[in-house]
Amino acid sequence: MERKLILQMPLSQREDEIFMHLMNRKRSKDIAEMLGISRHTVDTHRRRILKKTHCRNTSALLALYLEEKDKGRWA
Repeated sequence: MERKLILQMPLSQREDEIFMHLMNRKRSKDIAEMLGISRHTVDTHRRRILKKTHCRNTSALLALYLEEKDKGRWA
């Protein structure tokens, strides 16, 4: 995924993977099962993603993603 949105700190490969699952409205439990990691680890990555994107919650993150994607800043 090519990202044109400028983040203060880029997402790690795992954060990017989890981010895309979140944008596809997957639950932490389901993401954990798919990736073979604990739900706690998924939630830790989610918190880091929210911090890096300055979003308060996953709904705000989804709204940001959709807005930026419409503007062509997020491929």
